[in-house]
Amino acid sequence: ANMAAAVIDQTAAKNPRDLEKRDRALRNDESKGLIEFRHHKPPQFRGDVSPEEADLWLQEIEKIFE
Repeated sequence: ANMAAAVIDQTAAKNPRDLEKRDRALRNDESKGLIEFRHHKPPQFRGDVSPEEADLWLQEIEKIFE
């Protein structure tokens, strides 16, 4: 396992631009997902202590992902 980690570290050190590109692409994908999620105007959880209210909120959030 340590040898594999060392090889990965060496490869990463040789290709910092590739890592930067990959990281930038991952951040862009995450941002797109968040933007799309917010486009659906999800209900805000108000911190109600009622389990029923929390469950209804969660059901509304789950509908967005269907």
